[in-house]
Amino acid sequence: MNDILVLAIDAARARFLALERPEFPEWESGPTLVEGEALINVEREAARRQLWSETKTGRNRGPGAGPAHAYYDDHRENHAEEFERRFARLAAQEAAHRADRCQARQVVLVAERRMLGFVREALAPLLGAQVRLEELAKDLRAAELQAHLAGENLLPAHRRP
Repeated sequence: MNDILVLAIDAARARFLALERPEFPEWESGPTLVEGEALINVEREAARRQLWSETKTGRNRGPGAGPAHAYYDDHRENHAEEFERRFARLAAQEAAHRADRCQARQVVLVAERRMLGFVREALAPLLGAQVRLEELAKDLRAAELQAHLAGENLLPAHRRP
């Protein structure tokens, strides 16, 4: 049983990490944050290449098409937001499934502010009443994740025997 599950997510990838405690804490170092299989947001990259022929907004005007508008909006931001929301829902479902499977009592959600809101909205209703949801609005690399979460008192620190 892993009592803590960490979901570290950005718009491109969701990483699921479990806190594994040593079997013999007196002789082994730990606990250690171990990464499981990640989810990749393939929709995000595919959409960039397939939805828009131009990489920058407002460039789909041919010569002689009349006076250019000061701002041309092709609603790319709305599309990107919807792709992020879909990915957040998918990651939340997977996190709830993993939390249930490993009988986690705490889920720690780590994401930048915008994605944090999307995932919170999708994940909170999926977790049981006995599972506590903790949040950290940061975009962290895997190497610094456990140390930073321990500094925020969200995880126990990694100790040497």
